[in-house]
Amino acid sequence: MTETYIVELTKIQETYTRTAKLDEALKIANEIKVAKERLAVVASAPVGDSSAPLSSTTSTGQGVRVTIPANDPNGYRIGAVKRGDTITLQYVEGMWKNHGGIATANPDDPKVDGGDENRLVIARGAVNGAPGELIKLVPAETRKKPFVYVFQTSRDEVVLRISTNSDRKQNPGAVSYSMVLKR
Repeated sequence: MTETYIVELTKIQETYTRTAKLDEALKIANEIKVAKERLAVVASAPVGDSSAPLSSTTSTGQGVRVTIPANDPNGYRIGAVKRGDTITLQYVEGMWKNHGGIATANPDDPKVDGGDENRLVIARGAVNGAPGELIKLVPAETRKKPFVYVFQTSRDEVVLRISTNSDRKQNPGAVSYSMVLKR
């Protein structure tokens, strides 16, 4: 995401506000917030480390916040996992969409726009830029009850990404989840 993207979103938000389309303006405001957070994370990350795999978390179970963009087939790289490793995911915030120009889909909403197309998935890493095989669809309402998945098979490269069209560079938005990976 770039500063230009944030400027364009701000213009859209102002238009919606002027025309009293307050629901749409609020959705755009949330997208601006996510975009600014994503930009700050990228700017503060060490060079070459913005997609470094997470090796593990503390044994206390405290999660790390991860941000998953809608326009990258490798979304957030977890890295290699072994059979029996456990991942716990809980929605924090953000919206995205697998098409269009405005992020309006909350993957944690049971009635998300586009249904499962806009859900978060655990998947294999991309191959030649094409999204990797789906491992598990992350269900709705993880904010209320975190989703826990036990890997049944060891994998070299595992990622979190939007369910479909993750290789479409124009996809808007990003979402954040709290993640705990126990090895």
